[in-house]
Amino acid sequence: MTGKIKFLIILNFVLLAGILVSLRSSEPQTTLKTDVALFAVQDTANVDRVQINDHVFEKAGSDWQLDQQYKVQPSMMRSLLAILSRVEVKRPAPEMQLPGIREDLQQDGISVEVYSNGNPVKSYTIAHDSLATYASIPQNSEIFEVYIPGYNINIGQLLQINEQEWRDRRVLVTTWRTLQSLQMQYTGDEKNSFSIEFDSIFYRVNGIQQLDSAKLYTYIQQFQDFSVSQYLPGKNDLKSKLEQTEPFLVITLNDMVSDRNNVLELYATNEEILYGISRKTGEVVLVDRRELNRFLVAREEFRRQ
Repeated sequence: MTGKIKFLIILNFVLLAGILVSLRSSEPQTTLKTDVALFAVQDTANVDRVQINDHVFEKAGSDWQLDQQYKVQPSMMRSLLAILSRVEVKRPAPEMQLPGIREDLQQDGISVEVYSNGNPVKSYTIAHDSLATYASIPQNSEIFEVYIPGYNINIGQLLQINEQEWRDRRVLVTTWRTLQSLQMQYTGDEKNSFSIEFDSIFYRVNGIQQLDSAKLYTYIQQFQDFSVSQYLPGKNDLKSKLEQTEPFLVITLNDMVSDRNNVLELYATNEEILYGISRKTGEVVLVDRRELNRFLVAREEFRRQ
């Protein structure tokens, strides 16, 4: 299992922890004089900006953007907000380790700033080693070990931001209510190619008179999450090589939300690797064959039996 997959699994576990409201009330009472929620964001509903070192997450409508460049994967953002709301003080940092921890905070610390409705609500710096995460608030000499109750995870590692891991990997997004047209062009098999179009009353599939509307609805809804495994930015040589061949499938999507419009070309270079070119960004992408299989249907499958 790759570190990236582990990262996603941990984040989703933390998200589940966020809904376990009873957990905190069932924990034994602590004698710690400091507020255990010193670093926690009490209400994330109105959070509209999170800055982690030089990386800035900003809310744009219903979406989040990273560094004003990439749309953020929704599940990742939900998990980040869950982390920020669940951080608690575990104990004061060990006195004998304070000089080293203070040096780590100053030299390699991760700064965290959270804004709600444009106003700062939390600001602190964290440092971590293999065993624990430590945090301190500016203008405060106290340093605390912090954790997420119920989970043995390193918060500092979770907050090391890699842009490519946080990007929204959904290259084709539409819904039953907003789709205008969808074309699946199998370049070597035109008889199975098809287009779905909205004709002001309902959707129609070219060449199909007796339409199985339930099957069509289910198929369109799948495109709420057509995700690639990975973006491969800067692969210009690979992109040029791919463009010299013919893609086996070209997917063209037009949506009422114009920002969703895209053309995805898919190339089968060998049995193991499936590359694509997302024309919206011009980037090469890596596609999971098993994920793609549920979208590969023939036109006749929409005919009502």
